[in-house]
Amino acid sequence: MQIYAGLDIATNKVSIHDRCSIPHHLIGIVPATTHNFPVRGRMSVVVGGSNSLIHGLLVDYFDSSLDNPFMLSNYWPSLRFQCCLLWIHANELVLKEYLNRHVDNMVDAGLVKELEDYFDTSGSYVQQTGLCKAIGLKSYCDAIAEMKDNTQGLAKTQTAKIRHMIDIWGWPICSSTPQKPYGRISMDHAMWFRRLHGIVM
Repeated sequence: MQIYAGLDIATNKVSIHDRCSIPHHLIGIVPATTHNFPVRGRMSVVVGGSNSLIHGLLVDYFDSSLDNPFMLSNYWPSLRFQCCLLWIHANELVLKEYLNRHVDNMVDAGLVKELEDYFDTSGSYVQQTGLCKAIGLKSYCDAIAEMKDNTQGLAKTQTAKIRHMIDIWGWPICSSTPQKPYGRISMDHAMWFRRLHGIVM
């Protein structure tokens, strides 16, 4: 979803401030091609994104005719790169609380105004069908509660796909289940980010 231009809050794009001058690609309209990453002498790090995007990016051979590769029992794709795959997996109750708070924070950050401005300038719902469907916009217009349900449903689907990558495809995904970081994000996002940034860098 972050590939689309606009709707920065609704699609949860990382802010310019939180990027800390680190080049980010495939966000909004920023042009990016994979061949220019190694030229800088640095390792590429992909953070977030849908599991379908991760599959398309990492699979050794991408078959566009596959409607949902995660539902196929006789499909075992190999990785085209040597990867270190990390899954930050939270307890379901902790994640549910965090996602509900996250939706509230999106509203507080100006989600409604952003959506109004976006559709005032970009045209009808029909022209943005893919993006509307991706973020559950139609349901959000009906009720924020339904948006929270959609968000939690998406999280469960993503979890099922990750488990499929591990159990069926045999991809080497390391799982970590920290409970405190989610609380830190809620209480003091900036402090949590600085600590994490220090570890990663």
